[in-house]
Amino acid sequence: MDKWHGIAITAGIAVSISVILSVGIVRLCIGSNISFPLSIRSIACGNNLNAERVGFKRLGKENLFITSGTYESKEYSIDKGTDAAKLIDGDERTLAAPGNRRLDYILTLTEPYQISKTIIIWGDYGTISKYVTHWKLEAKRDDNEWTTIEEGNLPKSRETIVKGNYNASAVRLTAESPEDWIGAYELELVGRPL
Repeated sequence: MDKWHGIAITAGIAVSISVILSVGIVRLCIGSNISFPLSIRSIACGNNLNAERVGFKRLGKENLFITSGTYESKEYSIDKGTDAAKLIDGDERTLAAPGNRRLDYILTLTEPYQISKTIIIWGDYGTISKYVTHWKLEAKRDDNEWTTIEEGNLPKSRETIVKGNYNASAVRLTAESPEDWIGAYELELVGRPL
């Protein structure tokens, strides 16, 4: 009787650990209020492996440059190190914030890309109703007009993942708040050259 009792307890513990790990990975991959570095999320969720198999990759500074369409306050943005470049530095802990109730960031790509996924890391700006009350992700090819890819009101999440393919030579993120200054922590594009 004791032998079977010990085996049952061991099996129960193994199942419990498996469930806890599975729930943790699902929360990490699908989303949670906990901010994880992009590299940990990529390894646990397999994002890099799947992207590389079909030629998609995370676009970095060598593939794009950024400008702010909103005036960036010298005192409240540039001198505090929250200028537009922080949005594409690969670090979710750094903030891009113009010192304004509106943001307008334009990422110009070095060549046209097919974008398969866009990740916007809002942090608290995406969860507290006095901050981002409306946002829009747009794209354009060459000199064409901006086309809305996705838009919404308060994200109600620390991050927004936009899936779906679109072709772009430039990507634009705009957001606004009627009450307070806003910002975003990271804008990540996954794509491949056209």
